[in-house]
Amino acid sequence: MTEKTTDLIISKLLDASSIEHYAESCPIEEINKAMVSKRGTGKKGFPEYLAISGDFVIVIEDKAKVEDQAKYLKDNETLLMDTSSVTKYAENGALHYALSIIQNTNFKKVIAFGCSGTDEKRIVIRPIYVSPTGYKILPKVKDFSQFSTENIERYYNEIICGNESIERVELKTILSRAKTLHEDLRNYGQLGDSEKPLVVSAILLALEEKDFSTENLTGDSIKTDGQKIFDAMSAHWKE
Repeated sequence: MTEKTTDLIISKLLDASSIEHYAESCPIEEINKAMVSKRGTGKKGFPEYLAISGDFVIVIEDKAKVEDQAKYLKDNETLLMDTSSVTKYAENGALHYALSIIQNTNFKKVIAFGCSGTDEKRIVIRPIYVSPTGYKILPKVKDFSQFSTENIERYYNEIICGNESIERVELKTILSRAKTLHEDLRNYGQLGDSEKPLVVSAILLALEEKDFSTENLTGDSIKTDGQKIFDAMSAHWKE
């Protein structure tokens, strides 16, 4: 089992996430020209894979042996960037190419991946976010699904920037609106605790009726909003 085995596994995982990738070079010449050899010769360098996903450049370096995944300083947060470490270790090499892109192109958001192993079920994949202000070592991942065009912005916002998830924001909004509804039903509707759930349930059932909309609730004194809700709910039940 050789590094070529690792290359094939990584390519397969990228395909599974619909990430178009290129071996060693990519169609963007600006990026190709930025690649500098890991050996410090000043010549052109070639990572295993390059890809573009949304506003991000993806650069991948891999090794066959898991023990060649990375070499850190004692703090386990700083990757060694001497020629030996960059050449031998996957994460160090990936960071080298990512820094080349940051320093020599107009692309300023790069996710570098150090990958190692020849067993598809036990492959090691570590993302590193690289920007002009530095780099951030991120938790290992099982595949590249979070880095597809559809998902990478969410990964950036939640994992890299530490913002709240969409679901969490939505939950907070729902809870806030539920609290407001609870207070309005009590203060303006003069409803007790046993009555409020019935009103909410009635509204939800009324909304299932295609001809009913909350825009119909206008405070009409001839046909009250309560009557409109009741009629829509009744029609839904009959259907």
